[in-house]
Amino acid sequence: MPLTKVAFNPGVNKESTSYAAENGWFDSNLIRFRKGRAEKMGGWSKISSNSLQGTTRSLHVFLMGVGTEEKFYIEEGGTFNDITPLRRTQTLGSNPITTGSSGSAVITFTDVNHGARTGDFVTISGATTTDGVTAAQINLEFEITVINSNPFTVTTTGSASSGSTAGGGSAVVAAYQISAGLGVVVPGTGWGAGLWGGYSSSFSETTLDGAINNSVTSLALTSASDFEAVSTTLSANITDVSTSIPLSNSSSFASKGTILVGSEKIEYGNNNSNVLSDLTRGADGTTAAAASSGASVTFVGIMLIDDELIQ
Repeated sequence: MPLTKVAFNPGVNKESTSYAAENGWFDSNLIRFRKGRAEKMGGWSKISSNSLQGTTRSLHVFLMGVGTEEKFYIEEGGTFNDITPLRRTQTLGSNPITTGSSGSAVITFTDVNHGARTGDFVTISGATTTDGVTAAQINLEFEITVINSNPFTVTTTGSASSGSTAGGGSAVVAAYQISAGLGVVVPGTGWGAGLWGGYSSSFSETTLDGAINNSVTSLALTSASDFEAVSTTLSANITDVSTSIPLSNSSSFASKGTILVGSEKIEYGNNNSNVLSDLTRGADGTTAAAASSGASVTFVGIMLIDDELIQ
């Protein structure tokens, strides 16, 4: 039987049936057409063997920009260069460093109203050797753990000799990067933002009882009966530098969020066994303050009026 040349039409035709697509292609997977013939596509190739800090949240291909919840990088020649913008650069007061206990690698910096959150990054420069922790071990970039609105701690590779010793000199500079984001998906509202067949969410809705302007300090609502008002009380006294908040009952509070104690707003990142921890004291421009056992603690919610979020 003599061989017969079959000429296939290039491209994939899905507008008809597989029987009707005579001398052509009806379906395909991972191919391309080159000079009229089907050719398998090449595989993926790794752009770099270097690693990133954080979880990649977006890619910008103009210069291969990579954004994570912690950093922003520009890739060049297989190397990821950290170009995370700075939020604040501040020269600290005299001897702003205090070492931890003897043998500890943790040191505390004091910077009034630093505005940082736990997980943010700061670059220290100009510090001198303090209690056995060398200048080379201090003048680096660190991830911050916030105590309250003034002090924060970092973990060095050094070790304190005596412990609880102040130092650092009078030329210590702290350069704060923009605050870290979330490494997880945040549910949203609207088409394609999570609610359609995905995340579920609940909210209460009402209307304004009268007009407002941009300077009002209170809102009149037609009804607030469906609004959730989660509150409890302190189960023990707290000071303005307390690093945890003991509550009578925290079961109705979210796993993380913001609470109001007196006139102070406190952000927390952990809710466990009626204790809120991982705190940012004096949030939203408020002042860290002491409070007594039995004081009211209210969860701070958010309202959306038109396009404005109000806390």
